[in-house]
Amino acid sequence: LLSIIHRHHDRLEEASVVQQRQLEILRAMGDERNVAVTLGNLGATLIAMKKYEEARDVFEEALVLNERFNGVDSKRVVQTLNNLSTSQQNLGQLQEARTSAERALRIMEAHFLEEDPALYASVLVRNGEVLFEIGGAANLNRALTLIEQSIEIEIRLFGVADEYAVDLL
Repeated sequence: LLSIIHRHHDRLEEASVVQQRQLEILRAMGDERNVAVTLGNLGATLIAMKKYEEARDVFEEALVLNERFNGVDSKRVVQTLNNLSTSQQNLGQLQEARTSAERALRIMEAHFLEEDPALYASVLVRNGEVLFEIGGAANLNRALTLIEQSIEIEIRLFGVADEYAVDLL
């Protein structure tokens, strides 16, 4: 709870310290399932702090644990892959980012399309961002299609599209 409060008030360094302490405690307890959850939270904090290399490493560890405890095609794996892709893209690792984003999209479309349309919209945008940055006519056309799909979903769900997705167009 304390780390959430710190993040909410943009006290990212404090949130990171609390999350790292939580990890120490959870690891000492052998609670790997909650280690995975806390790693995901820490990774998001690190992305907000623009510490992309650390975030990538944290998400890679979270991915292994989430696959073990939740299954390789779980929503937690989708979320982790989406975030891993963000850190990889920000490090200029575009092919790795594409691989992570595409895997998240495949899992989402195979298992959770109807269950979590908001997450699906997020995964679509992530894929579009990566393809846009890679460039090339085919990638740009596909990126546009994915981002437009995301906007349609968000308008259906929330009555308005995410500003970020619209700005990508």
